[in-house]
Amino acid sequence: MRYGFQLVHEFDTALLPKDNATIELKYDGTMIVWDGKEKKLWNRSGQEVSIKFPLLYSYLCANFSDLVLVGEVCVFDANGISDFNEYLHRGENAFRNKMRDKVAPAKMIVFDMLEQGGKDLTALTQQERINLLPTVISTNDVTNKDVLVSKPRSWQLSELELAQQWVREHNEEGLVIKRLDRPYKSTVGEKRTDNWIKWKAWLYKGMDVIRSGPTGDGHGFTAFISNKGREQEVAVQRVSDQEKLTNGTCKAIVVRYLEESDDGALRQPTCKGVHGTLESAMKAAKWDA
Repeated sequence: MRYGFQLVHEFDTALLPKDNATIELKYDGTMIVWDGKEKKLWNRSGQEVSIKFPLLYSYLCANFSDLVLVGEVCVFDANGISDFNEYLHRGENAFRNKMRDKVAPAKMIVFDMLEQGGKDLTALTQQERINLLPTVISTNDVTNKDVLVSKPRSWQLSELELAQQWVREHNEEGLVIKRLDRPYKSTVGEKRTDNWIKWKAWLYKGMDVIRSGPTGDGHGFTAFISNKGREQEVAVQRVSDQEKLTNGTCKAIVVRYLEESDDGALRQPTCKGVHGTLESAMKAAKWDA
């Protein structure tokens, strides 16, 4: 992989720029890099994922062999809302992936370009790179048949609250605030940069802990909760929270999650705090939301 990923920083009001920035919609998919020279699609773990998106891959090979593009691979419903569950059907079986493309084709929402015609563009500012995108990708309509779509829906920095409301109303994942005067900066491991700041439309819920303890590999700590009769693990990161659950002084947690399925499964659940009672946890969850 010739170009790394510029990883977004978690939302923090102290990091928000005062000007010279734009807000882009964060679709519910997975971030990838297309390298036309290598003819490969890479995910942020450094794994080639070309086999998972045969229709998109064929299109990129045929039309963009001289570009390096950064974007989000998503699958959309008829209303143009990204569906992560549909994306999860993609695996290592090439035939099955071709069949999935016939039912629900994967699209790449391109929001950055790192190389064009052999020229490295990463030293250019975000604004300069954004300006180049319409010259190679003509459409920004996710509901049409094109598998490659340019820069997602965007808002001005002053419209942050409006953008957050739109995301919640349309059940999308979140937003990315991008500084327009910054170059592209590849990050190593899980190191983050405030060039891009991500806000997610998280949901919060106070829940009783059934049991808790270290994970099997000894490198983590898990609390088990039950939602609609479905038992689920929630990672507990803070050592002080782990100790309170272990000694029994706290018996409930606030769970932050992105989405709840009909059977009670919570997507991307994390513990945002421990509490002595369920009532206290539920009250805290209302404030977090």
